[in-house]
Amino acid sequence: MLDIYDPAQPDADSLRQRASEAEAAALSVDGITNSDGGNAGHGVVDVLIATSNGFSAGYQRSSHGVSAVVIAEKDGQMERDYDYSSAVFETDLDAADAVGKNAAKRTLERLGASKAKTGKFPVIYDRRVAASLVSTLAGAINGASVARGTSFLKDQLGKK
Repeated sequence: MLDIYDPAQPDADSLRQRASEAEAAALSVDGITNSDGGNAGHGVVDVLIATSNGFSAGYQRSSHGVSAVVIAEKDGQMERDYDYSSAVFETDLDAADAVGKNAAKRTLERLGASKAKTGKFPVIYDRRVAASLVSTLAGAINGASVARGTSFLKDQLGKK
């Protein structure tokens, strides 16, 4: 059995409290000037499957999340960034105040950024960017995508 359902069902007040904690923690950091808000959510998906030959089954999947988006301003330059935590189980979420403080840290790190000169440089991707790149690559090398011609590898079929 998959362990993808958390019976914990937070109410609106506890979600509002979690969102407020994330936002307050971010706003408490020097240099953070504004907030686009803290957010907290919970969801449950019920999946039911039935076939014409008599098979039927179902399962539930839950999700919990908390995030904060904040703004910093220095010398007329404004930057915005965020942090979030999501988990199947509420107890696995990062603390709301840690999410808020990390959102503030990420936002402040963007202040004073400048473009690098042209050249060859080693690249380190942020975990959020890396996950997106891996997902895009996985979709491109999927056999069905290649066969449908929707992959950038479509013209490479049969080549080494």
